[in-house]
Amino acid sequence: MLNLLLQVGAVAQMGAQVGAVVLGVACVAGRLAVTWGCREGVPSAREEGLGALVAGTVGWVRAVTATAITVALTFLAMSRDGWIYLVSAVGLGLLVAWGVRRRAVRRLGGVTGDVLGSLVEVTTTTVLVTAAALLT
Repeated sequence: MLNLLLQVGAVAQMGAQVGAVVLGVACVAGRLAVTWGCREGVPSAREEGLGALVAGTVGWVRAVTATAITVALTFLAMSRDGWIYLVSAVGLGLLVAWGVRRRAVRRLGGVTGDVLGSLVEVTTTTVLVTAAALLT
């Protein structure tokens, strides 16, 4: 619930037009975090479930390509002045997701579907709150 309140508050702070663009980019960044969370070398914590199906299935080239596409779309979606702030917010969101994924692998032995879901939410919220701070 707190997560949702943070997200709504951040979007409201930016206003309708900028908030809509940033919300779209933040949602894409959340899914990008899952892409990185499923890269080769990331184990599954259990033998069944979503984590077992997708852990270790994304190669480095695909993860980097997805990141490059996200940065390019961010550049196209934002104004000339604001895109660098939004790319920075996405970078911070992915860094936070990396930390969450790393902790999960250490504590649980790998990722689960719940861990992947948390990567989406943590990244999306981090991008929104950071963008609200930088763009307003």
